[in-house]
Amino acid sequence: MRFVFAACVLIVLLFGLYDKAQRGMEPALITATFQPPTSSPPTAKTATQDVQPTHEVVDEQAAQTFASPTESVQLPAVAVIIDDINASEQLRLIDAIPLAITPAIMPNNATNPKSSELHKNREVYLVHLPLQAHNFVQKEHIVLTDSESAESIAKRIADIVAQFPNVRFLNNHTGSKFTEHVDSMRALLLALQKHGILFVDSKTTSRSVARKVAETLGLRIIERDVFLDFDRKPEKIAKQLHLAVKIAKRRGYAIAIGHPYPETFAVLSQPQWRELDVAFVYLDTLVKEKIWQ
Repeated sequence: MRFVFAACVLIVLLFGLYDKAQRGMEPALITATFQPPTSSPPTAKTATQDVQPTHEVVDEQAAQTFASPTESVQLPAVAVIIDDINASEQLRLIDAIPLAITPAIMPNNATNPKSSELHKNREVYLVHLPLQAHNFVQKEHIVLTDSESAESIAKRIADIVAQFPNVRFLNNHTGSKFTEHVDSMRALLLALQKHGILFVDSKTTSRSVARKVAETLGLRIIERDVFLDFDRKPEKIAKQLHLAVKIAKRRGYAIAIGHPYPETFAVLSQPQWRELDVAFVYLDTLVKEKIWQ
């Protein structure tokens, strides 16, 4: 009996030690089971790669400030326009930004004879029309000058409509000289009115007469509030975008214009803009929702 009792005690002790050992190993086993695989060290990125889109799904917080053209907007609204669009890669980069961005597409020109095709399958965009500047010439473009007749200007707008049949907005590329000329602006605004196109004054000159002429014709135009990237330093671009947010909070909306620079895309892609109690909207939304007054 003593032998049997001793054997039983030994079995119990051994079982207890085994059980304790097993329970002590569980955390390590669980960790090993769920530990993610070790990734390879990140490689150095070039400045261009830093702004390449990831094509990730926009998260819920970002979606709250990504207003569609038909979405009701309850917050102060900021409409960001990116000028000088003439390549599909630029549109791809714009579409990767988790904010509503309205592209301003160049008409066909000598350098990009098919740039107008970029508007296809896009609900909201602007035509970025070259107008005469004081001291700047780009020979590849067809530029409207202040010496042209009203008939010539109307013909050019008819050509633009042929390239962009569903165009609803047009802003000026350069144009510091043209937009200071009363007769030229009158002819342009009347030609745009005929086709139901709303003019957005990029305000490349402080002496633009676009608004004054529009008022004499009983028309309305939209005006740019902020240029984002006169200075391409990221901190300067961010400062300008904050200024647009400030204007929107004071007035209800703001229009900001930038360009397809890597620095501009990088700043617009930062998450901070989703946390400022404003809605980044397409230009179309300002009009449909009667935010622009």
